[in-house]
Amino acid sequence: MKHEHIILASASPRRLQLLTEAGWRVKAIPADIDENIGRDEMPEQAVRRLALAKAEKIAHLHPQAVVIGADTVVCIDGIILGKPADYRQAKQMLQFLAGREHTVTTGVAVLRPRTEGSEDDVSKVWSVRSQVEFHPLSEKEIEDYLACIDPLDKAGAYAVQDCGDMIIADIKGSRANVMGLPIEELQTALKHNPA
Repeated sequence: MKHEHIILASASPRRLQLLTEAGWRVKAIPADIDENIGRDEMPEQAVRRLALAKAEKIAHLHPQAVVIGADTVVCIDGIILGKPADYRQAKQMLQFLAGREHTVTTGVAVLRPRTEGSEDDVSKVWSVRSQVEFHPLSEKEIEDYLACIDPLDKAGAYAVQDCGDMIIADIKGSRANVMGLPIEELQTALKHNPA
């Protein structure tokens, strides 16, 4: 595979870092799409749909590249938490998550260039779930945590890799998935399905 032809359809520095640390040469190009989630949409459906929409938007502009799209949501009590709109909402999200377990779901789409005789892009779309348990948190502990990070570009208003030990008690499943990209599964998809 020609690594220089891999594009990450994302502005996320965490996703780019995970791919780079795994040894892939990747160019990041943000895909500006509507990320609203339908009222009756399940988390797995939503993240797969959004990951594919991001990948398709960039693949249309770069038809010879392998394009990776991803989207992550936090879900608790059947409520999907995306990125907070402001600091006040970020604080409310962390208060809601404090002392409880929630699910982090990331959808991933890999679109490959069309090959001779093929009418469609060869694609793979899947999702991965991890369980995250928060420590019980006081208002001051939440404020201290929010002072350490920029919560506005993070689903659920937190990031495991940024002072995560201040708020996270336990993770079951992929830690990379909680960061926004299940790198283990993605590496397998990239290696076993060469362009």
